[in-house]
Amino acid sequence: MSDKLSDCPFCESADVEYRFIALHWVKCNSCGAEGPGKTNKRAAIAAWNRRASPAPAILAELRGLLVE
Repeated sequence: MSDKLSDCPFCESADVEYRFIALHWVKCNSCGAEGPGKTNKRAAIAAWNRRASPAPAILAELRGLLVE
C-alpha cells in the first residue's frame, strides 16, 4: 500500500495531509473535509483514498455557489 494521498474528493485540492491525535485521519486543508478516524495510518490513508467523488453535476453546482 502506498502512503500517497488522493486529492480531496470534494474540492479536488491536493492540499491534503495525514494527521494523528489519538486517532489517525486525513484532512483537506482547502475545504476542511476529513476522512474517518482509524486506529492506524495505513487504514486512515486507505479510507481517504477509497472515498467516492461526488457526481460531476453536484460539483459544478457547488463551484457555482462559491463564485457567486
